[in-house]
Amino acid sequence: NRASAETPGERLAGALRCVCESSGQRVVDPQKTLLECDCPLGIGLRGRAEAAVKGATDAAITRREPQIAFLKAFAAEDPSNDALFIYDEAAHHDLMKNTWCTCGCGKMALAQCPLDCPWSPHFKQLFKVLLAAGMNRDEARLYYLDEVNRDHRKPDDPLFTIDQIWMNREGSVSWVVPLAGGIGALLVVITVLTMRARR
Repeated sequence: NRASAETPGERLAGALRCVCESSGQRVVDPQKTLLECDCPLGIGLRGRAEAAVKGATDAAITRREPQIAFLKAFAAEDPSNDALFIYDEAAHHDLMKNTWCTCGCGKMALAQCPLDCPWSPHFKQLFKVLLAAGMNRDEARLYYLDEVNRDHRKPDDPLFTIDQIWMNREGSVSWVVPLAGGIGALLVVITVLTMRARR
């Protein structure tokens, strides 16, 4: 359980599913993390995860630098390794659906990029890494913003802003204005009817 993990190494190991080897094949146990894994492959991977953060400063741990570096390197070893990541899938879906791709292929969400866009798969995996490292969706979106400002911008172009890359931002609160207007109109009608009834 990630919530009960005490050290940064344990938290990182708790962000990965248990994986063992059986008849030459990797077998993932979706019900266990590396913290509960007792097979040699799982124990070895847990040791690697814990070693990745050992000796890191508190500031680096807080910024999740060693955790992200380890998860990126682990994913780079084999693209299927990200199947071991434990992360908020709803947050990942939201990030892909509501974050604008800045590669120049058109103003669209990362999830809608054409198949030949090299950045959509990169950020699809990166968001898994960031969420597994313990970031929430807002922190992951800010990380994305930093990366695109570094990599997708000509030197004399203005910086991208959060408002430019965050699509459908009003979606979660779009009901507030009509609701407030409806309640206000209802209060006016009730007030008028109450005043007429008193006459």
